[in-house]
Amino acid sequence: MSDVILVTGASSALGLELLTRLAATDATVYAHHATGGERLRDHLGGLRGPATFLPVAADFRSLAEVDQLVATIRQGHGRPNRIVHACARRLRLERFAQIDGARLQDDFDVSVRSIVTILREFLPELARAGAGGRVVLVLSSVTVGEPPKGMPTYTIVKHALLGLMRALAVEYAEARIGVNAVSPYTMETAFLAEVPHKYAEISASKNPAGRNATPGDVAPVIEFLLSEAAGFVTGVNVPVTAGAAF
Repeated sequence: MSDVILVTGASSALGLELLTRLAATDATVYAHHATGGERLRDHLGGLRGPATFLPVAADFRSLAEVDQLVATIRQGHGRPNRIVHACARRLRLERFAQIDGARLQDDFDVSVRSIVTILREFLPELARAGAGGRVVLVLSSVTVGEPPKGMPTYTIVKHALLGLMRALAVEYAEARIGVNAVSPYTMETAFLAEVPHKYAEISASKNPAGRNATPGDVAPVIEFLLSEAAGFVTGVNVPVTAGAAF
């Protein structure tokens, strides 16, 4: 039986890179997007391979839309056995005293509540089925070592996802469901659209490799964690940082 894969945030630069790699697999891929539907469809139109891609729209700030995404997958294929969560709102630099409650709630809903809801719907069924599965959460290098100043909301949310990953890894290991994370270094994508370009320059200068990460650096790690080759790997947060953080 071929895999059913859900990729949230599939219209992001990282999501598109991952979809390109998944095109070569015999899988049905639900490609979630919020606002990047046109970009996603254009990208999918250029892919060649046996995979079947099904774009699905949902604003993760709305629990009703998260529930509708779950219902769409249920109606089409029952449940996914591979899940990648790469959905996040754009980074904003701020001091702790400047945190806006509504923005914090939106970030938490998009990044954390959404995937908690999705996994709560599918993981118990996947465990009962006994066929195993894989979950990969996209975190950030802020979860590895000392976090940078000026991004408390982002750091709070990513550490919440780290806690979720660890809790699920322990609970579902016996069911052969691997739950892991990747923590990339700064990637110069639309995710940084709301921060000064100088931030990316400084970040690159601090990296031992002399550059920032790219989606092409990160997607292969996610692909491995989704694979059967990673069947005995769970509870791991993989830094993709070129040695900037361990």
